[in-house]
Amino acid sequence: SSCSSSGNGGAIYAELNINAALSIDNGIFKDCNCTQPGNGGSLCILQQTDSSKIFITDSSFINCLTLAGTSNQYGWGGAIYINISYNPPSLTATNFQLTDLSFTNCKASGAGNNLHILSPDTHATGQAIKNGNLLTVKNLSDPPNIISDLYVSPSYAYDYMGINKFIETDNQGTINLDLHEPLFEQYFISNVPNPSYIDGNNGKDIKFCGEQYSKCQTIKYCTERNPTPFSGNPPSDSSYSIILTSSTALDTNIQIISTTLLNGHIMIQSDGYNPTEDYTKQSIQTQSFSRSLFTITGTSHLQLLGLHFDSLNPTSNNPLISIQSDDNQNPEVTIKDCIFEQINPESISLNHTLVKVSGGHFIVENSLIQNYEFINAQRAIELGSFGQYQVDVINSEFKNISQVGTTGDNGGATIFGSQDQGRNLFVRDCIFTDITSNGNGGAISIAGTRGTTEISGSTFIRCKGRSGGAIYASKGYFALVIIDNQCYFKDCESN
Repeated sequence: SSCSSSGNGGAIYAELNINAALSIDNGIFKDCNCTQPGNGGSLCILQQTDSSKIFITDSSFINCLTLAGTSNQYGWGGAIYINISYNPPSLTATNFQLTDLSFTNCKASGAGNNLHILSPDTHATGQAIKNGNLLTVKNLSDPPNIISDLYVSPSYAYDYMGINKFIETDNQGTINLDLHEPLFEQYFISNVPNPSYIDGNNGKDIKFCGEQYSKCQTIKYCTERNPTPFSGNPPSDSSYSIILTSSTALDTNIQIISTTLLNGHIMIQSDGYNPTEDYTKQSIQTQSFSRSLFTITGTSHLQLLGLHFDSLNPTSNNPLISIQSDDNQNPEVTIKDCIFEQINPESISLNHTLVKVSGGHFIVENSLIQNYEFINAQRAIELGSFGQYQVDVINSEFKNISQVGTTGDNGGATIFGSQDQGRNLFVRDCIFTDITSNGNGGAISIAGTRGTTEISGSTFIRCKGRSGGAIYASKGYFALVIIDNQCYFKDCESN
């Protein structure tokens, strides 16, 4: 307990030569550490020959660490570090057993939170360990069972690592995780943890990031990875979840296409998201960027759940979210339980639309869009003049939104649609309050031929526009506009 070293092995350092053996059974190592350039927060073991033996069984490692030092080198193996000197590594149950171990909050300043092995061939070492089942670790969330997917899951990529001797020779003491390898990478069933967690402040965009203890930093990095592992066999996951544990201000130009994370089905949500319980809506802050945050195309599906958005750089003329397709069902984008809110609308006007739909199926549900000022015919949602689409706006609230510098038919501070065959808009059970435009249609402006617009059970309060304080429609050629199910208009004005 509380053993430490300024060199290797916080508790034990052992060099094992011909026929030597280190045997530890039922040991407990607690709060042990060493400081860089030392390796092995608890144990540092040099296995010099294949006749030397390492047997560590039924032992626990708790809060064992390799601490950062001024050298900024090594620090491998938060709990255990092993240097295998002979080549090839011939590990069998007769000379190597790490069985029924448990690790709790062990961390490495370099690589390998629980175990790190320096050997002539990391892949061969990992293969020998797996083939002989030489490493077994207790599942602390399901005692007394062992972790069943230890060898195949990327969840443990940074806990059990190794490095090839020839790489270490050229990069002595490296803490670059790209030069270290998970011991069992060749057996992973996926390269991407699902779900993947994001920490915009302290996360790191590294190959296998995404677990709660090794979070990624950006959504973009998560979505641009290829989940297909070393084996070449695609994982069975049909969709991927990305969970924000903090706000992020680093994301821009995220492309969601048909092959993003294999199938293009992505869900991004705040940590703890629950439509019926309290949770913190994490913010995706984009005011420093001019390119769209999301561009969604092809047959992809994107869900944005329980998040908070602002806007792009006010001078940008790109939409915050762009949906593009020739199909009125794909891609599908769902925004649910989100808040869109401009920063400092009293002093800054936006030259871009929040969401532009040029095809696909767009759904907004249980969301709040408020406190925006748009210029130059921009608005919250624009239904483009290209592609086919279906847009469903359900049980959402638009509040305190103004549109200035707009003329004629370019009104609609919340929704503008240029409709034609196969371009349909449905607004159900929504509230529009204090919406103004100096164009036609304070809140909603729709134009074009054919297509259906249905506004049902919705309320418009203090909406103002040139013609049509709340709604303006200029339609023809078999177009259908329906306003039904007790829509309510109060104190709306046309000038």
